[in-house]
Amino acid sequence: MELRRAREHGFLPEELEQASRATLSAAERAARTEPTQDQQSFLRYLNRCVSQERAPMSAAQRLELTRGLIEDITLEEVREAFRRNYSADARLLLVTMPDSDSARKPTDEEVLAVAERAERAEVEPWAARRRIESLLEQEPALGRVVERQEDADLGVLSVTLENGVRAHLRSMDYKRDEVLVRITLAGGAIEESAENRGVTDVVALVLRQPATERFTSTQIRDHLTGRNVELGGSPNPDSLQMTLSGTPDDIEEGFRLAHLLLTEPRIEPSALDVWKEQMLQEIERRRTDVQSRLEEEAKRLLSGGDPRLEFPTREQVEALNLEQGQAWLERLMANAPIEVSVVGDIERDEALRLVRRYLGSLPERPPVAGALADLREVRLDEGPLESRIEVDTITPTAFVMVGWRGADWADVEDRRLLQIASQILQSRLRDEIREERGLTYSIFCYAGAAREYPGTGRFVSLFTADPERAEEAAELARQIMRDFAGEGPTPEEMATVRRQFANIIETQQQEPSYWASVMADMDYRGTRLQDVKQAMDEYISYTAEQMLDVLGRYVTETGSIRIIAVPRRVAEPPAETPP
Repeated sequence: MELRRAREHGFLPEELEQASRATLSAAERAARTEPTQDQQSFLRYLNRCVSQERAPMSAAQRLELTRGLIEDITLEEVREAFRRNYSADARLLLVTMPDSDSARKPTDEEVLAVAERAERAEVEPWAARRRIESLLEQEPALGRVVERQEDADLGVLSVTLENGVRAHLRSMDYKRDEVLVRITLAGGAIEESAENRGVTDVVALVLRQPATERFTSTQIRDHLTGRNVELGGSPNPDSLQMTLSGTPDDIEEGFRLAHLLLTEPRIEPSALDVWKEQMLQEIERRRTDVQSRLEEEAKRLLSGGDPRLEFPTREQVEALNLEQGQAWLERLMANAPIEVSVVGDIERDEALRLVRRYLGSLPERPPVAGALADLREVRLDEGPLESRIEVDTITPTAFVMVGWRGADWADVEDRRLLQIASQILQSRLRDEIREERGLTYSIFCYAGAAREYPGTGRFVSLFTADPERAEEAAELARQIMRDFAGEGPTPEEMATVRRQFANIIETQQQEPSYWASVMADMDYRGTRLQDVKQAMDEYISYTAEQMLDVLGRYVTETGSIRIIAVPRRVAEPPAETPP
């Protein structure tokens, strides 16, 4: 319907003005940030140019070209271009639906009939929407700083505001014209039960489709068009994280929107409807996906079947409603402990002003350090934990996970040494299981520390295998890991892995995104800035003897886990008897 409305009636002058402003604003920012863009972004751009057989241009050249073209574009030109490119005669009608016996597939004729009815329906011209003059009716008062600490080496300022909000600020110009903000609200899924599993996912919809008591998501989207600021976020196992990114000039408008969502958020019915549809499709997909089923089984075994770590069921998703989600949202926004990081091309004093005004003015809340400690316990069943699951799928591939429970996030030396061990084992496993034996095409070894629920960390290898040889591959992987735990790394392996981690840490710590992520929940996780600062020195100084000591404490029979997920065998129909 909307495509037809645009074909018949065209666009409004304010829509053209808005689109032009957004296009020019993006081109201007690209020109400012190009000198500090990362290598991967530059290589991706060159690859696109080669694929499209066009000469590459600098961002400054593209800006000059955009300025020269955009001011002369008329509404009629846009309308005619739209008609040519979105003609009803050239459309593709695509129907996506679950592959289920209970779902009736429409015929081609039925699909075409629906399209024809839509094409014949009368459509009115698009009406101009009321524009937002200002997100906030008045600017909030500045919150008061009651505690501050500074790490002079890193230039990190940490403050506690009078209302309990904790903030960490760092000015960096490694990425020009970029400011990153991470706002962590403690709580969410960790507070759920089997009765309301998934409600925090519903809450997170307000970050994907921001709306408030006074403004719809469409109005907010229009208001941000042409401004170099974006708001997003996601739910985590024990938190809800809101993200802002933008230029120093526009980041304050992002803070205003964050304040608005923290004080008068609204989940729109359309967002919930789309989420439910997508979740039901995802549940159906995961039912026949071997790797997803293995991951679900791993979470079940490691947590003793805690419902908070399970993927929502169809019944749980269908039971969630708008009122339930809105109540959970308002409770979180009003009461959850908050920790925030502001990192990038912004003066620290200005970052502090923004935090004080838009977060320091919120209602008082508990401190984030140690929050929700009473909800972190899960049942830790003694191993060995072993499971073999059969999956109804046409994919002729098995997935295997073998290993042991890993370290908790608080055990800094243990988790780092297991991470180093996994890097060395990655090479050994690949050489023996893939290259020598041909039992897999893809194999990984990783050490994932338990951040939310102590005891649920992993030190495992994960790989694909032929279903007929999955058991053989699993036993071989376990033996290689056990042998390594008994013998330790060679001097050559330690030298190589030290160089690898030195390069990884050096590269990571140059990036504002690394610091924004680390500091966003630093107090919540109990992360010490001193440990982060000394990461390079620590990683390259660990010894083989230290690694053997840690492996001896984790690679035990009671901590072992083995899961094999295979396609279910489908009985072949009996052969027909010849007449």
